[in-house]
Amino acid sequence: MIIRVSVLVVMAMLLVGCSEQIKPATKHAPTTPDQVKIYQEAPAQYEQLGLIHVPVGGEVKWDQSGDANAGFDQFKAKAAAMGANGVLLAVPAGTSDVQVTAGYKGAFYAVPVKTGAKREAVAEAVFVLKP
Repeated sequence: MIIRVSVLVVMAMLLVGCSEQIKPATKHAPTTPDQVKIYQEAPAQYEQLGLIHVPVGGEVKWDQSGDANAGFDQFKAKAAAMGANGVLLAVPAGTSDVQVTAGYKGAFYAVPVKTGAKREAVAEAVFVLKP
């Protein structure tokens, strides 16, 4: 019985140690878009710096390969201006209406999109503490 309890305690500690940790946001100097990485899922430890929106349409559209490079470049530029080193595509519930698949330089992601009169892609600027 003691061994079972010990095993359960160790397993619980491992699970808690592996879960994501959102830290309070602090001020960061602006970065550059090439320093910003795209995350489909939340990294282990990060700060939420704020939501970023990119209007869909015009130059933000899919090309013949399914890439939407201009939209991702805008995400990265807006995040960098906020001091982010990451763009997180997993946004809080209710922030978007649908998810669309779009590529960025050959890698594909599920991108949250707010529909309606003003369609826009939505992501979160984050500062990843342990990339």
